[in-house]
Amino acid sequence: MSSYKSIDVVIDRDGKVHIRTSGFSGPSCIKAAEQLIAELQALGLEVKTEYMEHTPEYTKAEVKEKTEIKG
Repeated sequence: MSSYKSIDVVIDRDGKVHIRTSGFSGPSCIKAAEQLIAELQALGLEVKTEYMEHTPEYTKAEVKEKTEIKG
């Protein structure tokens, strides 16, 4: 399993910002996108959410490692 995560940002000709996350599981992608938006706003950019679409990765449950100790 890869732990690689990315956030792709595209600004179209109309000035709309499109953010797509990859490698995140569950709602952690939304938190990462919100953090990026907050940082852009802190730089003086006006960024607002008009539409959000969940990818199949969003519905995946976060995988937690299990450790088995045999004694």
